[in-house]
Parts: sequence; structure tokens; C-alpha cells
Amino acid sequence: MLSPSFFRINSAKHLCRFFDLRPQTMLVFRMTKAFLPFAFCLLTSAFCHSQSEMIKYAHQIVDTLASPGMHGRGYVLKGDSIAADYIKKEFKKLGLKPLGKEFYQKFTFPVRVAQKDSIEVDAKYHSDYQTQNILGYIKGTQHPDSFIVFSAHYDHLGMRGKDVYFPGANDNASGCAMLLTLAKYYAKQALPLEGGGGGGLKYSIAFMAFGGEEIGLLGSKYYVEHPIFPLKQIKFLINMDIMGTGDEGIKVVNATEHKKEFETLVKINEEKKLLPSVQPRGKAKNSDHYFFEEAGVKTFFIYTLGGIKAYHDIYDKPETLPLTKFEETFELLTEFVNTF
Repeated sequence: MLSPSFFRINSAKHLCRFFDLRPQTMLVFRMTKAFLPFAFCLLTSAFCHSQSEMIKYAHQIVDTLASPGMHGRGYVLKGDSIAADYIKKEFKKLGLKPLGKEFYQKFTFPVRVAQKDSIEVDAKYHSDYQTQNILGYIKGTQHPDSFIVFSAHYDHLGMRGKDVYFPGANDNASGCAMLLTLAKYYAKQALPLEGGGGGGLKYSIAFMAFGGEEIGLLGSKYYVEHPIFPLKQIKFLINMDIMGTGDEGIKVVNATEHKKEFETLVKINEEKKLLPSVQPRGKAKNSDHYFFEEAGVKTFFIYTLGGIKAYHDIYDKPETLPLTKFEETFELLTEFVNTF
């Protein structure tokens, strides 16, 4: 959202520079009080129309997943299941096929669930609360049994009491937005050229939305222990968490473990001038890539840097999430996949 200061135009020169107009155009406009309302409308219109279809789709996903009706995507009022159903419907709408017999891979775990009108100390204990991973894919044409995997967790912290919920816009509705945006892109790439598509995919592309991340990476751990296809068929897995900013670039967990792939990522970024930086980080047990890496799968966990600081609190809201470098990060990821 633009701040009021965005519209404080002090001269025609500044306005023309904003719209990249010729200097002569300034003769047409004189910054009088009568012109300022028009300038406001002009700038507002330009901003609204400047958003790409990709960003609009990403905001739609973030707004939905971080809305009050998702109850913080936790276990009060089964907010996690409401979110899972939304993602499953998006998978279907985009034309993905389920990895197994269905899109859901269900699993259970023990958890205390506070009632909507209670505080946490009055929570009810569930020894076998059921949640799910959502797993879809697009079949490749040249090597259909080899997979590139994109993953993101969709669960969050849920609710506290009857009125307080944790929206989780950046963590990790933004990662789900990237996951679904990539699914939308590759679904089109898989179409025949005559249909306006990309003519097919070299490898199959799997999209995994994991549950139970916030309470111990449970969904991804369950998947690694119960894979739908052999883990050795995964050529590379890219896990995405906190995709909503990027003012300072991205951090790449496992960069030190897979130096060749990291160098490729850096080279693409430098050649295309996409992000301010692509920074390396070592191994870390901090998101859903971890158990795959421990099982011998090559993985990166990528998260954006800079911008808003809200994290695991009620201020991680969709209206303050800028998606600053969302499109550039998307391009970096797709170009990286093209190197396989």
C-alpha cells in the first residue's frame, strides 16, 4: 500500500520524471492547487495498472490464506484443513495431477488445541490430530520419472482466544503464493506449442505443500518417511519460505553443500540483474528441506531478506506485505530449473 507521502508532488519536473515524460511536457502542466487532485488520480491509476498479473495472483493467494476465515491456518477450528482445501482446489484448477491416489497425504500427530473462546492453558489434548500434505505434479515428457520439486509449508500458528489470530502472510502464505505461481507457469509450459504452451517439460515438476511445519517439520518428515515415489528420483528440491520481501536479496540454505548449483544461481542473478544479492548459508534444520537433505536429496531452502520485520506475530498481515522482489525471485528460480 502506498503511503500518503508518495503523492506529495512538489513540482511538474518530479511528476514528469515519475512518468518518464519529455521535459517539454512540463509546459502543459503547471502545478497549481487545481491540478493536484488530477495528479493524485493519475498516480493512483498508474500504480494500480502497474501491477502484473503475476503479482495480482500472488496477492490473491496471500490475502486468502491470511484471511480471518483461515483461523491462522492452525488447529483451532481446523484452520489448517480449510487452507489445505483451498490449495487443493487451486492445484485442480491449474491442471495438476495428484502424486498419489489423491492430492492429500494424511498423517496424524499429538497436539493441544485451544478452543476458540478459551486461552491456551485450557486447550484440549488430541493424541491423533489429523492433518495433511497436499501433493500435485505436472508430468514431464523427456524424463517423466525424474522430478524437480518445489515445496512450501501452508500451516501457521493458528489462534489465541476467540479474537486473536496469526495471519502468517509472509510466513508462509507468501511461499504458497510462489508455489502456486510456479505451478501455474509450468502447467502452461507443459501444453503443446500450438495451444499457446511451452511444448512440454523436460522433467516432471512436483509441488508439495506441507502441513505441520510450525510444530517441528512434521509434514515433510512424514513425506520423507513415506515417499510417493523413490526419493532418488528427485533431481533437486527447492523449498520456499518467507517470499514476501527481497529488498536485500535472498538467502540460500545449503549453498555450502551444493557449491556448483549455488554458483549457477549467483551467475544467473548477476547476468540478469534480478536481486540485490544471493547470499550463501550452510546447513540448517529450519524448514521443510531438512529431512530431504538428510535423506540424500539435493536441496536449497530459499528465503527473502529485508523489508518488513513482522514474524510469528499478529502484524504479519497481507496488507503490509509488499512482495517487493517476487517476480525477480520467480524468474531466478525458473531460470535455475532450466539449467537441469
